[in-house]
Amino acid sequence: MKKTIAIIIPALITLLLIIFFTVYLIKVPGHETVSEPDVDPIIHKSSPSETITYVKKDPVIKLKAQLGNDQIRVDQGTAYLLIELEALDQNQTRSEQPVNIAFVLDKSGSMSGKKIQYLKQAMKTIPSLLDQRDRISIHTYNEEVEELLPSRNFNAAEFDQAVNSINTSGSTNLEGGLIAGIESCNKNSNEFLSRVILLSDGLANIGLSKPEQLSELAESKINQDSTISTIGIGADFDEDIMTSIAKTGRGNYYFLEDPDQALDIFNQELTSLLSVQAENLKLDFNLNKEHFQINRAIGYELEQKDYFNPYNLYSGRKVSYLFEIKSLTDQQSQLETLRLANLELEYFATNSQKNQKIELPINIELTDQEINPLSEVDIYREFIKSHIAEKLWQVDQKLDQVENSQALYITQELIKDVKKANQRLDGELDTELNNLEKKAQQIEELGSEDVKKSYQGRIFKKSNQSESYEKIYNK
Repeated sequence: MKKTIAIIIPALITLLLIIFFTVYLIKVPGHETVSEPDVDPIIHKSSPSETITYVKKDPVIKLKAQLGNDQIRVDQGTAYLLIELEALDQNQTRSEQPVNIAFVLDKSGSMSGKKIQYLKQAMKTIPSLLDQRDRISIHTYNEEVEELLPSRNFNAAEFDQAVNSINTSGSTNLEGGLIAGIESCNKNSNEFLSRVILLSDGLANIGLSKPEQLSELAESKINQDSTISTIGIGADFDEDIMTSIAKTGRGNYYFLEDPDQALDIFNQELTSLLSVQAENLKLDFNLNKEHFQINRAIGYELEQKDYFNPYNLYSGRKVSYLFEIKSLTDQQSQLETLRLANLELEYFATNSQKNQKIELPINIELTDQEINPLSEVDIYREFIKSHIAEKLWQVDQKLDQVENSQALYITQELIKDVKKANQRLDGELDTELNNLEKKAQQIEELGSEDVKKSYQGRIFKKSNQSESYEKIYNK
């Protein structure tokens, strides 16, 4: 008997070790520690219900809110709150408030040829959108920074002459160009819709050159009334620099794989700025903190949990924000309907030149039953799309660190989540799923190679980051 036990026990230990290492190696590519997917299986359950839609509007903005479920379970239950803002005038092409734009253009040697030609062509379409009320400046940079057109009331002939004079040569002093553009824009920011538009095709190789350095520089110099949008051209610019500056500057980020896209991008950027209906937006939650807390924003970076600042709303623009809320009540709490939040939106209306306020109360019912916090399909749809953007941003960060196996693992787990979601949404996510599978294949083909080493790798990373930025930060 003792002999039998002596044989069985080591065999069992060996078997357990084999099972452990097999599961570990299959589950985590590259033997790296990767967090478990954070999508609770309960959210994928198809238990549709129509929840209350809360709406309040004034002549400029419609504020809408809706819960994923009108109930929340006591004792650390979860709820999801979707907030939507929509500019009501769909046809306005020009705000009453004039614009103040500082163009900051890379003219280093790498911009020569097709890039500078398309840039000039795109710039020459701008005069048709502006008038003499607007203030425009043009700054170019290589190793030196040059002010081609000082900030003053717009004159089409002067603008055209300045654009024609741009010639390419030298290195890339992005820091110097950024400072010049911000300082020019700040001069008139209080009276105008003010924006710096920064364009580059290469790496910053003179002055500050790291994303965090340039982001801190932008934050320290830009006025509260000014914003910064960035445009990266081709495969060689540093997308981390351009996204961090745009994020800090509360502006847009664009990736142009081909310079012939410049015309469309300039048109998109200018027409949105010119038709801004509301700026300096602030939305206070006024949450019932005795019973609830905001846990996180889904697919959106929430710097603090009492309020957030949406981007300017221009004609036809509609944006959404999804928040995860936790219940602080315990199992002994009375099951009743409580005030969850009293949303308070403040903004400056550009046409009337007046400060406005909209208030919207939201209620929620306590329950002791297990519920699906995303039973409302519209909220579930928004959750999944935000979840995709959030995870792809993580994939991009892993590729940056050459942790390709982790990037692949995150993508593969995301594909599993999206497949489940696609079943509930009756195939709505077929395109997203197909794109994710292609991304996984591209990452797998990279192996352990740095994504930035090849042209295709750099284009893949920039495209991926651009898609995620649009969903996460361009709000």
